[in-house]
Amino acid sequence: MQCSDNYEALSTEEILALFHSKDYCLDLNKVKLQFFLQFNKERELVDYLIDNLPGAEFVIGKIINYIISNKLIVVDGNEATQEKLDKFLLAENESGNNNKRVFIGAIRESLLHREAGLRLLSEEQGLLLYKREDFIALYENPRKRIRKLIGYLVSDLEGVGVTETEFNGLDFTVENDDGSITDPIRNITLIPSDNFSVLNLFTSDTNIALKQKLTIQLLLSILIRANFDVTYDGPGRFVIKMDPQEVMNHYGDPTETDVMKNRQQAFDRARAEAKKVALEMKNSGSDNLILLNKVLSEFIHLPRVHKVTEFKEIMSKDDEIVPKLFSMPPNMFDGGSFSGNISREHEINNFMSTQVVAIRENIIRPVSNMLAKGLGISSEIAFDIYKPLATAGDDERKLTNMARSIHWLVQAGETEKAKEIAERM
Repeated sequence: MQCSDNYEALSTEEILALFHSKDYCLDLNKVKLQFFLQFNKERELVDYLIDNLPGAEFVIGKIINYIISNKLIVVDGNEATQEKLDKFLLAENESGNNNKRVFIGAIRESLLHREAGLRLLSEEQGLLLYKREDFIALYENPRKRIRKLIGYLVSDLEGVGVTETEFNGLDFTVENDDGSITDPIRNITLIPSDNFSVLNLFTSDTNIALKQKLTIQLLLSILIRANFDVTYDGPGRFVIKMDPQEVMNHYGDPTETDVMKNRQQAFDRARAEAKKVALEMKNSGSDNLILLNKVLSEFIHLPRVHKVTEFKEIMSKDDEIVPKLFSMPPNMFDGGSFSGNISREHEINNFMSTQVVAIRENIIRPVSNMLAKGLGISSEIAFDIYKPLATAGDDERKLTNMARSIHWLVQAGETEKAKEIAERM
């Protein structure tokens, strides 16, 4: 989809006219329904994966730490505006949450669920995070490919997504200080795009983790089966072998004249006794004593086909599997292994420069204009430049170059300059 923003903003009256248009609301509800039916299924699945995949929280935390390892800065380097930005990020919003934490929360939401909304109320009121189901982009012509963005509809009620709201006849009667307008009855606010940013870390139409469905299903199936074996299957199965003659001797009724009836009753009694013994075995501990009669004394053990130890190797690779769900190299998350020919510093530098820096660009691009305008900062806002870690090879090359410089300076008679370089070594 494309959006054209070269247009004059609509007035409140023009916006109200849209929501009182039957055709417009029908189109808008179709777009909403089509998108969120799919999204709600995705959120439910992703939340399930995060709750159950080993190492998921660890990997997610480390991805975020890599992203925010460099602070936000004003690009022009102005100390006064940098101090203003730092002060804002450390301040609390209206809900008492630190603005930097709200920003990090938006990164996490986008990482897991494709997109997150970030709203700047004001410099004093701070930032608000909106989960993906709490906002929807509002276009003047929602069903068209090339369309004009009006702003973002958001739900003002905690736990009530914008998906649960009927759009027909929305009545924005309250005008707020930040330029947004609110329908107080349905608790829906329309926010101008200047005060609302949508974060999308991977610029993907599909949740990044859901592209690895088969891998996820394999890992979860192994874990579910292992848990089943441990909690339910125990040592396996026991089959009680009974000799027909012993059954008749022990459980038969010598006074019964009907041979077939006597045999049936004897085997029914034997089965009932076997069930009692099986239940007692199932509920017994290691110090229980179970008494058996002669009929039930022979057991056949059917061990489990699968054992937890058989899953151990695959389960131990969860720290390699989970990072791949986010298209991240496992060796950046203590999984996998580093090449013996390449230093760890080089691997980290490569990871930061090829992947993390690109993700940062996707994050800060929509946020920069919103923060700069809201805080009265004339400069762009960006993540500070990543400074590559020095490697053993780098240090060696520096020393070699300095030694060469000293040699040529001495040859040229510049002993004082050579002495200065030697002291720095």
